[in-house]
This record gives sequence, structure tokens and C-alpha cells, in this order.
Amino acid sequence: PVDLAQVVRQVLPVLGSSTRGRVELHFVPPGETVGAFADATQIDQLLLNLVVNAADARAHSVTITLARREQAQGFDGPAAVLTVEDDGDGMTHEVAQRIFDPFFTTRFPGRGLGLAVVHGVVRRHGGAIHVDS
Repeated sequence: PVDLAQVVRQVLPVLGSSTRGRVELHFVPPGETVGAFADATQIDQLLLNLVVNAADARAHSVTITLARREQAQGFDGPAAVLTVEDDGDGMTHEVAQRIFDPFFTTRFPGRGLGLAVVHGVVRRHGGAIHVDS
């Protein structure tokens, strides 16, 4: 069991340095403790990949929000909801359909594993991903 807000707070300096200050990071903590049975290192990796992806998409700002929902889409009970929003360029519907495919990239070859890792971490934790662009 981990306190997800604590996990996010601890990784924020790493996220900032990984973008070399190109992205302004905001964390909106929950009004209550949001716990989960999770591997904190994998959550760190998930956040790192999402923030670096946002920076690569020319985002200037990334907001991480954490909440506990009594009813979350696709779940039968309470769930932790971690939202990562950025103001990057966005993507077409066609690109959004492929973003979790290993080695798919709209950038130079040799990239394309970050969002596949995110997808794997979410699946291993029994979660779900919703993408909106």
C-alpha cells in the first residue's frame, strides 16, 4: 500500500529535471489520502514517461491531479484517479489509436517505448487509461 500523493510529491523534482525546466509542473493534491496497492517505482516511471512525452509534444505546462472517486468508469468500487494534462500540440485521432503500440512514434526512430511502458504499468496495476486530445 502506498499514499499516491506522497509518491507524486517525491518524484516531482525528477520530473522537473527530466524536462530541463522546459515544462512548468503543477500538482493538485487530493483533499484526502488516496491510497493504492501499487509499486511506487512503476508509478514514478509512468509519470516520467507521461511528462517527457508532453515535453516532446511542446507542452509548456503539465498538471497532475490525484483524486479518489467512489464510482469510477469501469470499476465496481472506489478508485484512485490520476490525471495528467498538458497543453502540448495534441494529436490526430489516428495517432491516438496507436500511441500505446511499442515503437510507434511520430518522432525520429529509436523512440516509441514510453507510452507502451505507461500502458503496461497501468495494466499491471489493474487500472484503465482514458486519452483525450
